[in-house]
Amino acid sequence: MNGSRRVWMWAGAVLGISVAVALVLVAVLVDLDTGDRVASVAGSVTGLAGFTVALVALLREPAAAVGPGVVASGERAIGIGGGVRGVLSTGDGAALSAPAVGPATPAPSGGSPTPTPTPDPVSAAGDRAIGIGGALDGIASTGDDASTPS
Repeated sequence: MNGSRRVWMWAGAVLGISVAVALVLVAVLVDLDTGDRVASVAGSVTGLAGFTVALVALLREPAAAVGPGVVASGERAIGIGGGVRGVLSTGDGAALSAPAVGPATPAPSGGSPTPTPTPDPVSAAGDRAIGIGGALDGIASTGDDASTPS
């Protein structure tokens, strides 16, 4: 959490506690009728402040994406951020069959799992382009009438 958010968080906590203590003091030191009116006004102000904060959060621009992006901008383009197992085809009339599926890779034994490296951004910019951010375990075809060799 950055410093600015921490300051606002503490300021809100201190303000909330101060208002709660003030309302209790009004109810104890003054009559309940006055305490009721003060609490009504404080509740209205708090509701309006909450509405304002929610509205500002909805209307402000979203934060930029932290991770890499996947872009498939061409006609019939395919963009995949991770690995692929199977068949990818952007052509017409393709008759492709997936390769035989072998056993899954076993998880590392002992200790903590190996961290997955962060993939680079993937871009498939062109008609029928294919962009893959990880490993391809299968077939990728961009041509028409493609078929799997017998």
